[in-house]
Order: sequence, then structure tokens, then C-alpha cells
Amino acid sequence: MLSDHYNIEFNKKVTVSGSMYREGDFLLCHDDASDDRAIAFILYLTEEPWLKTWGGSLDLFQTIDSEVTHRKKSIYPRFNSLVCFKVDPNVTYHQVSEITSNVERLSINGWFHSDMFKHEPKLIAEPKVSLAKHMKFYSIGAHSYLTEFINHNFFDQKLMSNVQQEFIN
Repeated sequence: MLSDHYNIEFNKKVTVSGSMYREGDFLLCHDDASDDRAIAFILYLTEEPWLKTWGGSLDLFQTIDSEVTHRKKSIYPRFNSLVCFKVDPNVTYHQVSEITSNVERLSINGWFHSDMFKHEPKLIAEPKVSLAKHMKFYSIGAHSYLTEFINHNFFDQKLMSNVQQEFIN
């Protein structure tokens, strides 16, 4: 049925996972283009009825020349509903908005795969805004709180600069 609707011949591979978002959780804007993914799907297993004030919407974005311009549509979870969309690196950018209440957004999600697709990794442009080279790593007020969790050696500016450089390299 999906194969006919999207005019795509699927191969035997199906990738499936489960997701649970709780208060404060979200998923940033991205596309699902990877390898031979053809159709993304989400089966919602959430509480009924889901209130918009809880957040957790699947937000689909408008793109122009592969650049995200604005949110085009928001789809809120509904128990036992299935959302599907074609995986297209130039079109299907999406996100999950932040969960703003003490609820769980449960879903089974994944991809149907097709030999008709081969999404190649794309070069990501350099960030338009860069951080200052010698940015202060933390505020003085946060120091006493952070020392409860982080080894005191990591508060040495020279060591912090070296660690940061390792991540950059």
C-alpha cells in the first residue's frame, strides 16, 4: 500500500525503534537521509487525547534550495495514528518540539528502505557564527555548583583549552 502510494519499490530491510520523550525532551531539526532510507514512519502510542499545550509536535519545515526557511506544519501525537513521509534530504527536514508537561510521548518509529535510494553524506558548511577563541568557559557563580560533579583539575584554564582543542581536532 505505501509502496503504491509513494511509487517506491521497497527492499526487505525495515529499521524499527521506539522513542519516549518526557518533559523537557525534544529533537532538533534534521533530515533522515542516510543510506537507502526511503520512507520514515511514526506510530504514536501516546495518551489520548494529546493536548497541544503539552508540546511534542512533529514539526515539518519548508525548504528553499535545501535551506530550512520556516515551520510548514505541526502534527500532534494521536494514539494509534501513523505518520509517514518520504525521506528527501532537500525537503523533509523535521523536529520534535519540546515536551512541556509531565507526560510521555511514546512512539514506534523507523524507516522502510529501498534500493532506489542511496543518500550520500553531504558536506556541512562552516558555521555562520563562530565562538570567540578565548571564550570564558563558565561563570564564577557556577563554579561552586559544578565542583560537586566535575574533577577540580578540569577547572584549570590551560587544561580546559587543551580539552577543547582535542574536540576541535
